[in-house]
Amino acid sequence: MFHLFLMFSLLFTQVPALDAPVTALATSGDVFYIGQGTTLTTARSTSSGIVPDRSLDLARGQIRAVAVQNARIFVLTTAGVALLSPELRLLDYRIGGGQRFAIQQNRVVIAAREAGLRIMNLQGDRLSDARTFRLETPALDVASAGADQVWVAEGEQGIRLYSLPEAGPPVVIVWSRDLHPAVRLAALGDRLLVAHGGALSLLNVADPRSLKLVSEVAIGSGEVGALVLTPDWLLVGRSAASGADMIIYTHNGLTALREVSRTGQDGAGDALALSGGTLLLGSERTGLRALDFTNGNVTARGGWLLDPDQVRCESFAASLPQPPDLALVPSASVLRWGAECPAQAYEVALNDRPPQRVTVRELPFDAQTNIIHWQVTAIQGAQRIPGPRWTFETNRDGTLHPPTVLKRETLLYTPPLTAFFETPTGTLLLVCGGLALGLAVIIGGALAIGAWGRGRDGTRLKI
Repeated sequence: MFHLFLMFSLLFTQVPALDAPVTALATSGDVFYIGQGTTLTTARSTSSGIVPDRSLDLARGQIRAVAVQNARIFVLTTAGVALLSPELRLLDYRIGGGQRFAIQQNRVVIAAREAGLRIMNLQGDRLSDARTFRLETPALDVASAGADQVWVAEGEQGIRLYSLPEAGPPVVIVWSRDLHPAVRLAALGDRLLVAHGGALSLLNVADPRSLKLVSEVAIGSGEVGALVLTPDWLLVGRSAASGADMIIYTHNGLTALREVSRTGQDGAGDALALSGGTLLLGSERTGLRALDFTNGNVTARGGWLLDPDQVRCESFAASLPQPPDLALVPSASVLRWGAECPAQAYEVALNDRPPQRVTVRELPFDAQTNIIHWQVTAIQGAQRIPGPRWTFETNRDGTLHPPTVLKRETLLYTPPLTAFFETPTGTLLLVCGGLALGLAVIIGGALAIGAWGRGRDGTRLKI
């Protein structure tokens, strides 16, 4: 079966073209990898512009992410993972797609939204079949944290650090709900960047059990489409109906985020890739643009822009609600949702209130009841695409701990005191304390009875 697929893919090797919707971007050395629907194209930056080199139609779902490691190209699609040589020759393919992935030394870890985490082992040029583990909430992004650990962005549940044993399901090491809804991650050294709820937070994760907030900045409404974190710069791609396509920050050696500039006005920053002084900016709505990048400033270099009326999108329907459908949450003041393709506008019906129209995929609201029913209708031209009807409940009896506002250098996670008594030392101290208390009660009771008896003897002598 694999050999048939290999022959099929080779037949679809085609003349490279860049004028198509962009679904993923990556770079390794001086080579750019451009995902355009089901097709992967390689290109290089030259003095005459961006020159495409090779192209391959995988014909296995939309390409969502690309990574390069040890001269092997990993391509994540909505259907599975393909392993390619530098010449775009197919080495292996396994079913089990997702939205984002992280490549470790001997495994591929995939954030597959509602499906959870998928893990494929890697041996040479071969991938194992995917093992899928369902999480409590959708896995929206994943970042490697060493040989056998990963950080996962889980929306309203914040971020979790998982250990990945060779056999069995992932094991939670640390869980922080303070940064929610967590949607994108980027890791570099002992720093973890989290995009959540219109903000970016830079964390020191040298000691995962004592997470520290290093710096935080607001980026406003809209979704974070892409994050590129380098030793000198942070590039943030925005996916929204309008506003900046990209925001550029310095981070002063990963110690403080400071905005340098913004570029674009269409909210078309679904994908980013930076190599030397060349930056590629891609979007499913607008296509591909090339820019010169110098000291945080960008200038247009060229592009393959699309006519919005000719862009075909598979679905404008709202999906991935936050808070999740049928969830119990401590509190909620903003409704958020996703979509495969951004629509021109959305109408949000909330309980019995009149629908409200917005152009971004979020809506602040005042919860007047603790049971919320809501539905999002996407509006694209003359089309009205109603989404599913979602429901969640807010807990008002105080049994769930509400999110807290973080302060600089404060701990994000502190193990509870009760966790100490679950350790062998804590159990031993608890048993010894109980025995000592029991012995004290017995001795005290014996002394009291003895004193009472001596009192009675003295009373009898007087009589």
